[in-house]
Amino acid sequence: MDGCSVCEKIKGNPETHDIKIIMVTGYNSDEYFDRSIENKADWYMVKPYDPSYLLKMISRLCKN
Repeated sequence: MDGCSVCEKIKGNPETHDIKIIMVTGYNSDEYFDRSIENKADWYMVKPYDPSYLLKMISRLCKN
């Protein structure tokens, strides 16, 4: 199962739909980005990424 499928299952379940999801992927394509957003990912990052930026996004999502 890929990350988009996992995201879809988490966001589609009433008990887990509020869990924040950051998609971290090696796929740098519009198609995968669109699929991630369609499956309700809260944020999307492409590898390699800056760890401090990831921590900033986690902090931002936890505040909301």
